[in-house]
Amino acid sequence: MDASAETAVLRRQLEKAVSAEDVERIADVLGSLGKVEVTLAVLQESKVGATVSKLKKHADEEVSKSAKALVKKWKRVAEASGVQGAPAAAAGAAGKTGKSPPGSAGKGSGASKQEVPSPSGGGGAGPSSGTNKAAAAAAAAGGATAATSPLKGAVGKTATSSTSEAVPLSRQTSGSSTSELCTTLEVDSILSDDEPAPLRLKMRRKMFDTLLLGSSEDERIPTARVAKGVECAMNENNPYLSKKASYLDKARQLVFNLKKNDQLRQDVREGLVEPQRLVAMTSTELMAKDKREAMDKAVSERTEARMLDWYDKNEDKINKQCGIKETDGMFECGRCKSTKTTYTQKQTRSADEPMTTFVTCSNCKNRWKFC
Repeated sequence: MDASAETAVLRRQLEKAVSAEDVERIADVLGSLGKVEVTLAVLQESKVGATVSKLKKHADEEVSKSAKALVKKWKRVAEASGVQGAPAAAAGAAGKTGKSPPGSAGKGSGASKQEVPSPSGGGGAGPSSGTNKAAAAAAAAGGATAATSPLKGAVGKTATSSTSEAVPLSRQTSGSSTSELCTTLEVDSILSDDEPAPLRLKMRRKMFDTLLLGSSEDERIPTARVAKGVECAMNENNPYLSKKASYLDKARQLVFNLKKNDQLRQDVREGLVEPQRLVAMTSTELMAKDKREAMDKAVSERTEARMLDWYDKNEDKINKQCGIKETDGMFECGRCKSTKTTYTQKQTRSADEPMTTFVTCSNCKNRWKFC
């Protein structure tokens, strides 16, 4: 069984042992994991680091100590994967400096001692001696480059110069992967360091993914701390064990609004809005600013539409929009002597009688009627 399959099997056994709270079985599986020679690819594929990180603060001292040692060992493996192939790099550097690697010292010294007669017929101590030394160093560097050519051929590259530096394959592909793996392990450790219930841990991860929207990878670890603080504040206001329904409702409300409200999400991430304050916000406060303004405007319009004196309060605006500049009426108010009056007529008596005229003064709101 290869390392990848063995690590996957041990990870499943470890999860079952943790669920059953079998301390002896957990310690045995951790010991077995420590004997497996894992690589960066195996760690990334199996994701066993997240499972082991949760055990660093286990109640059993032996389990906690083993988990810490195992995580530390894997971090060293991840970091070391970025500097593999050091002999090939050293050979390439030797080609630049004109010195041969330790393993080829005999050949290099033999080549450097050979003398080629100069065109002038002089001895080997003339300028031709320096030329011979440079040729020997180039030959040694060429040999080192040829030794590393299979590695370059594996990635579809060929050696184009005897002085080109050999770049290890692991350094080309695993530099960012190493950093990403270390960050992922640190995030998992932050979210699960107090060993929360599975549902609470799931909510922390959901909150972390939501708060991380629109941010850079450098903010993953601070965002994990904020997500944990928000979930703890939710649990304080609505305890998961006694008020599970309220806890889940608040979680759904926060996740939904944080996805829609970019400004609020950024404020929470930067600490401008504390977790306790965020949990206490109402649905209106959690809304985005433009949606909140649109809702307030709609409420105001509906309220004004129900007012009985809306026409009188907005008469000037209506006249302005309709282009009516003169508001003088046909009648003069007996109270304020203003001519800004309006009137309506209704048939209040029999059909052969004239209509009754109702007049309203726009200035003092005085009303009267006549026939």
